Amino acid sequence: MTNIHQPIACSLTTKDAAHQFLEWTDLQGHALTAERIDGGAVMTFDAELADSVEDLAARERSCCGFLSITTLRSDNEVRLEITADNPDAHALIEAMTGVGEQRSSETHSTQEVSLVTNTEKTSILKPPGVTIEYERGEQVETKSVRRIGSWGTASRLILGGLFIYWALGYSVGWDDAILGLVVFPAAVSLVLALRRADARPLRLVGPGGHALNILIWVVAWNLAPVPTLVFGGVTQILAATRGYAGCELFAISNWLRQRDDQIGCPVHSLVDALEAQAKGRQLEEAC
Repeated sequence: MTNIHQPIACSLTTKDAAHQFLEWTDLQGHALTAERIDGGAVMTFDAELADSVEDLAARERSCCGFLSITTLRSDNEVRLEITADNPDAHALIEAMTGVGEQRSSETHSTQEVSLVTNTEKTSILKPPGVTIEYERGEQVETKSVRRIGSWGTASRLILGGLFIYWALGYSVGWDDAILGLVVFPAAVSLVLALRRADARPLRLVGPGGHALNILIWVVAWNLAPVPTLVFGGVTQILAATRGYAGCELFAISNWLRQRDDQIGCPVHSLVDALEAQAKGRQLEEAC
């Protein structure tokens, strides 16, 4: 009897797949343990990284249906298990988790893994124009890639435009413009700058991150509604232009500091998730 395995296919574009692969190599450096298991690998992380691990695992599940990815939280740690029935996917799992390579602080390595994306049927995780070189899981160089699709771009442009239109209805003054375009972005950037520029991307995308985001916007609106609208409008348009995922709150900081920090957004994160699911279903139907 012939075994029929799910095809190794990803719903992301080639560049987005490369960017997400970089997140996995970055995550390797934070693992407490990483080991092979039957059909894949298992890793453990400190409990404070649970939201980040679960976010990346959820995004990987939505784009790569051939992988079985589970997470389990405990008081002290979070356990991540990645397996696949298709043996051809095991090399990809090893590259994602680092269990298939000897780590050395003096050795640079480049991972190239065959993968079918939604833009090219024979592509690799190191496409033209994107360098995926890393040392101990740390990204050395990469060109920027968009983290959102057409739905996410449209939602940010529409809401950004509505925010600016709403603000203009209040007759924006110079003080409002300075607060919204200078003071608010500077405050957010300064807080995020407390983390090192080369620190792993911040991922406040769990329930706590969404709650914190809502609280920040509610407080800002009650203190200064017009500057908040100006700030929200401009940053949403910037996020749409640059392709930043999550809430627009970090958009200016990400642009100025060349970062990819994210905080959950009740609106845009939902749109992005729905788009990822829709693209995943389209790829499955095509296969």
